Amino acid sequence: MIVPALRRELDRTANKEARVRIESVIDWLTTPHFELVKQMDFDGEWSPKMAAWSPDGRRLALADQGAGVRIYDTANWKAVAWIDTGCWSVRHLEYSPSGSFLAVAQETLDLHKPDTLERAFSIDVSTFDMRFTADDRILVSSSTVEEGLLVLSRKDGVWAREKAPRRLDHFFVSPDGKWAAAYSWTDRVDGLDVLDSRTFEKAASFKPGPCDDPVRWFAEYAAFSPNGAWLAFRGFNGELAAVRIRDWEPLQRWRPNGTHVECAFTHDSKHLVTAGDDGIVRAWRCETWREVSNAPLEGRATLLVAPRSGDRVLVLHVMKGRTRLSVYRLFQP
Repeated sequence: MIVPALRRELDRTANKEARVRIESVIDWLTTPHFELVKQMDFDGEWSPKMAAWSPDGRRLALADQGAGVRIYDTANWKAVAWIDTGCWSVRHLEYSPSGSFLAVAQETLDLHKPDTLERAFSIDVSTFDMRFTADDRILVSSSTVEEGLLVLSRKDGVWAREKAPRRLDHFFVSPDGKWAAAYSWTDRVDGLDVLDSRTFEKAASFKPGPCDDPVRWFAEYAAFSPNGAWLAFRGFNGELAAVRIRDWEPLQRWRPNGTHVECAFTHDSKHLVTAGDDGIVRAWRCETWREVSNAPLEGRATLLVAPRSGDRVLVLHVMKGRTRLSVYRLFQP
């Protein structure tokens, strides 16, 4: 209601200075802004390397690769629980879409109940990478060559494993569970393949252009928008690509944050947030892929994660020998 009224006032106003003031207010009201919500510094023996939001955004799990998992209440940012992972390195951390489990992947894949953190299941598979699908199936890339990619599903409280028809090293699953964006060092897959997550048939493939160095353009990370419209992925050279999922049409390729970039879509799928080694967190409007907002960020970003609900994004960044966690809210007045 405010913006239309200001536009009508702008049409009626002839005074140049008044028009400038009104235009600046309209611009501020229609542009998203970053607000710093929380910062925490870690400079002791425990320093987080990975993070996972619970589906409702009320819990945040942080893991040091070799020193356990802390659970934080995001209402007051107090540590409320601890998971001892022993001497094993944590390789992946993720809440299931239903919120039924918190997965801690290491030499075994342990599934914890999120309320009590009691270990509900321990699956004997040495995990290289893993992702939940929308129906709480689990795709697991085993570090054991003979096992390769496994599909874990639960029926009547029992987990069964099935070997997938192809091997993947790293992959990222769309929120609806339909697609898996994957790359493989083992199979030397340049760029990125998108597969049907049930049949593992290839739906699309994105390769480096003729002027790129293929060795540096292995797709290193991929993110799907929650509404199923967009796919974004980055290469080792810091280049970011945006793809329209409806027809797998590449829309944009650019370097938003130097030679390294982390990215995540906001929960409403309106913006792609990026951070890297240039000391800035940026928001890009989906469809136009133009930068609409930014905020200063000290040091180099190593992780960027957005929850499935709410308007926050989390950035882990390294500065002066310590790790800082910064949580921003991207809001539009």
